[in-house]
Amino acid sequence: MRIKPSEINIKHNKNPTTISGGIEKWIRNYSAIHPVSLGFVVFISVSIIVALLSVPFYQENLWDFWGNVLVEAHGMMFDLLVIGVFVFWLHRIGYKQLTIMRYKEELEDYLGWEDKEAMFKIITLVKKLNYWGVSKIYLAEAYLIKGFLREANLKGANLDGANLIEADLIRANLRGSYLIGADLTNANLTSANLIGADLRRADLRGADFTKANLRGANLETAMYDQFTKWPRGFNYKKSGAILYLL
Repeated sequence: MRIKPSEINIKHNKNPTTISGGIEKWIRNYSAIHPVSLGFVVFISVSIIVALLSVPFYQENLWDFWGNVLVEAHGMMFDLLVIGVFVFWLHRIGYKQLTIMRYKEELEDYLGWEDKEAMFKIITLVKKLNYWGVSKIYLAEAYLIKGFLREANLKGANLDGANLIEADLIRANLRGSYLIGADLTNANLTSANLIGADLRRADLRGADFTKANLRGANLETAMYDQFTKWPRGFNYKKSGAILYLL
């Protein structure tokens, strides 16, 4: 019983974009495309500020001013080193952002494909994104039957309507993830972190939640059966999940 996100009339909570967040996003995108240009702009801006602040000293005593300039020139190599490190840092950030963008675009091309090769590609891209510290991955309606996602970091990921039948999600981090209408039939979620996960309307028949953390998870209208294994002490009967009867 897999439900498509388009059939689900439930809105996710989104945090409003702040001004500081918008500026940070612009800097990240600009540094990804023009890292050297950004470094040059910063260097020129600082140089202009320093020159303007030096005008009063230049007018007061020319020779003392130039003497101080020569003294400061000895620190030029150090300054160049600092600038070089800064440019390298910007390039590193830019490379990271471009790599993440490329992986996400490639992943989106495989969504909706009900093909084993596509599944392997998706899992590989998930692991690559995890390497770069990305866990909020869009995987709605992804075909992941028997997919090996053991210890995968999918914190905050969107897995609405995903096909996760018999998937290996042992010790996976699914904290705060969206699994609305996902098919988790016979999936192995042993020791998985599902704190605050949204499992509304998900198919949990035969799923193994042994030692999983379901604190704060939303199981309203999720479906389970007699073969579903719950964590010890978890009151699934009051969770809002519905027992499936043949």
